[in-house]
Amino acid sequence: MTDPLKLAIEDHGDAGRWAQISRFRAAASITGAIWVLKGQPGLLHAVVLEGETLDQRPTITAIPRPGQHTTWEPYLHTMIVDGVTPRSPHPNDPAPAAS
Repeated sequence: MTDPLKLAIEDHGDAGRWAQISRFRAAASITGAIWVLKGQPGLLHAVVLEGETLDQRPTITAIPRPGQHTTWEPYLHTMIVDGVTPRSPHPNDPAPAAS
């Protein structure tokens, strides 16, 4: 384990505490000047982040409006809009999704 990762785990309850949970859910507002500079002010205001602790695929809901949510995986970013799931492969994806 890298030193920064070890430090982050220790500062947030230690590995034993993380082993006790399998899922997480948090309401958050992720704001700042960078979103304005990117032309996306308020993009991550009042969102819900949820996922599983052993699966690298968090979900963010209410982005950018109710009825939409997005997931991130190591090689795939997916935004679901009103039940339609367009797939957008990551540029480094070794096996891009079919279009």
